[in-house]
Amino acid sequence: MKTAKRVFEGRQTPPWPNIMKCKHAFLMDGLSAQNRVSSAKAGKYKSSAFKLSKKDLLAVAENAPDVICRFDKKFRLLFVNPAIELATGVPPKAFINKTTRQLGMPEEHSAIWEEQISRVVSTGAQVSHEFPFLTPSGLRFFQTILVPEFSGGVVRTVLTVSRDITEKKELERRKEETFCFVGHELKTPVTSLKLVTQILQRKMVRVGNRLMAEDLARMDKQIDKMTNIISDLLDTTRLEHGSLKLQKEEFDFDELVKEVVEEIRKSSPSHKIKIVGKTRKSVSADRLRIAQVLTNLMSNAIRYCSDKSQIIVSVSSDLKVVTCSVQDFGIGIPAGQKKRIFERFYRVKEHEQKFQSGLGLGLYISSGIIKGHGGKIWVKSKIGAGSTFFFTLPLK
Repeated sequence: MKTAKRVFEGRQTPPWPNIMKCKHAFLMDGLSAQNRVSSAKAGKYKSSAFKLSKKDLLAVAENAPDVICRFDKKFRLLFVNPAIELATGVPPKAFINKTTRQLGMPEEHSAIWEEQISRVVSTGAQVSHEFPFLTPSGLRFFQTILVPEFSGGVVRTVLTVSRDITEKKELERRKEETFCFVGHELKTPVTSLKLVTQILQRKMVRVGNRLMAEDLARMDKQIDKMTNIISDLLDTTRLEHGSLKLQKEEFDFDELVKEVVEEIRKSSPSHKIKIVGKTRKSVSADRLRIAQVLTNLMSNAIRYCSDKSQIIVSVSSDLKVVTCSVQDFGIGIPAGQKKRIFERFYRVKEHEQKFQSGLGLGLYISSGIIKGHGGKIWVKSKIGAGSTFFFTLPLK
């Protein structure tokens, strides 16, 4: 480790000023801070602070469970920490001054590494990626962050931190399988339950039992809610596996918007839903899925605004796309939550520190559907003024 220690301590701009705050965590925060340091500031750390922290920095790197490496611009390894021996079975000193190709890494993996390192060197920006790696204990999955290290305003080396995420990916796989299993197992009995409920409801109407008919009607609505939850779980699994099928057909976009709005008006008569504009365009898309997106966006608008509030559905088009937006005047979305709004299971947290009901899948599924059509989806929002969700669909 003498060579690695010499390289690590003396020949490069001091790395990661915040690493001491991270200790044995993923070091993400410290590395991100390093990336934010401008090239003008790189190399200007106080020498006294460096002397105080150099020994500790090396101790953190040598004892970290994550694999830490430093590459030069020719893809040679200048430093590796002991964690690499646990991942590969090869002692750290065997890596020094060698490229991944010289170390026998498969061609496709070496090409990815070289591409990512070159990207960091050319842009000066931090990047991350996931990759599989065959270790002595079997196939493992790693998540890596690559951070530029500046000297004289130029990226001289690239620092990488790799974390084993195999258990995390396995947990996600099991969770998706559970969703799929539960969804399929519940779908058949719920469908049967709905059929029986509707038959009984019609029978109660015929015999004049009004109260029982009303109870069965409410029961039918609750079954519809359960059916939607099951459908969302199945759609989520399909999106994760890339198996969500789109049955495209040509249809009038304005007509679809009108139909969906009419359905929402029936279920939420207290809200004023207004359609603004016309596209006068036909699109080639999955009609049912686009209707699903519109329903999700309008249902969210209703959920996050007060009764009798107005909701505006606007449509427009140009030569390339049709654009649709759903605007509410409700609570709005905090700036810190907007970036995560389309994530799976994410729900907006209100000011009173309460979550709205729901699984947090509607926007995730809507995003997947729109992107599957080659469109875009985004949101603009301001606290206390409401939110506007937009999506586009490409024209022929």
